[in-house]
Amino acid sequence: MIERSTRAFGLFIDPEQLLAADRYPFEADIGPGSGVTTPSARRVVALASALVASPVWQDMTQAILVARTQPPQGLAFLGHFSDAEVERLHWLPAQLQTQLPHFRYVSWQQAEADVEELASRLLAHFGAEELRAMSFVGIPRGGLIVLGMLSYALNLRSDRLYAENDPNRPLVVVDDCSLSGLRFRQYLTGRAGDRETVVFAHLYSHPDLRSAVEAREHRVIAAIAARDLHDMSPQLYGDGCSTWRSRWQERSGEHSYMIGRFEHLGFPWSEPDMAFWDADTHGTREGWRLVPPDRCLKNRGADGTTRLCVQLPEQGQMRLAPGTFYGNLNGKTLVAELESRQVIAFEGVAADLWNGFLSPDEPEVVLDRLQAEYNVPGEQLRADAMEFTQELLRRGFIIQAPRFAASFTATSEGT
Repeated sequence: MIERSTRAFGLFIDPEQLLAADRYPFEADIGPGSGVTTPSARRVVALASALVASPVWQDMTQAILVARTQPPQGLAFLGHFSDAEVERLHWLPAQLQTQLPHFRYVSWQQAEADVEELASRLLAHFGAEELRAMSFVGIPRGGLIVLGMLSYALNLRSDRLYAENDPNRPLVVVDDCSLSGLRFRQYLTGRAGDRETVVFAHLYSHPDLRSAVEAREHRVIAAIAARDLHDMSPQLYGDGCSTWRSRWQERSGEHSYMIGRFEHLGFPWSEPDMAFWDADTHGTREGWRLVPPDRCLKNRGADGTTRLCVQLPEQGQMRLAPGTFYGNLNGKTLVAELESRQVIAFEGVAADLWNGFLSPDEPEVVLDRLQAEYNVPGEQLRADAMEFTQELLRRGFIIQAPRFAASFTATSEGT
């Protein structure tokens, strides 16, 4: 059995810097009356909805992700984690810091423009008559979508979209992007069969990757892309860049044409996987996703939203400390303070006190309701509530306790 312990892992986010609207164009629809009015807060929740769509999150079944919407905004993972899951959580800040500043979302409108550019470059390289003599095939699944759009841009007949029809025809292999070239290499050595002439046409790649494909594959007469990607690994790794490349080249063997760190791409239909090295399994593992499910078809397949808690601004008299996050897991309210790494679980009357004092209801209204629900003496409940909030203050979970009625305070002081 895997050993787990109750932990909290979180990070604060400056949405104006890390989630700039011109680079991260997503805002979650939180709904009216939530108290969340700023676009920056909605971008934080949008990022959280992308993270819970990640395969790496699906394994963390005993945890919740909390998105704090009031300043300081941030994300916190609360629950019961194994050591391996904690290690995977430690990937997240590095990925966000390196990928979000270079995030590139390709909207449908941009994809159409990219396909037109790709068609233009193919026509310039081969000419319309030569292209009409070729067969076209898309690498599943993103390449199939690009191929469909490209077929209209080039006015291809439908019989040119079946590679197996005439193996003697030159074959154009279409994809949405190529980062390492692994998908193309797999297709070339597998389904491309004995084709003597192959063209690799796609929307995004680095120029060095295209040069490597043309140099290493004698059958490939051209590798053509609509847009260039930029390799940020020298900037990210500095003097250690060559060591980093060598390590990943050793891990991938001869299957990759290029090792680099590029813009994190997102399409309306897909989001290329970001791989991390997992020391536990000695293999690669998919990283965290950044495109919300409502803006990416691929990310809608993983339903992790049931374990996403949006922490709205407190509306009652009790005020949370800046590092306090809370949410519900398996019928319990988990509360964490990130700086001290404290995590506590409330249930029953304690959970109801916590949630009640964060609501707009007056403290006395909350206590009267709980007295009727739990059928306990009023003075005992009030004494417990006072002790409960004072303990929260002492431990740093809150910075302001609710103000109880003067009659109750006087009674408490006199006992």
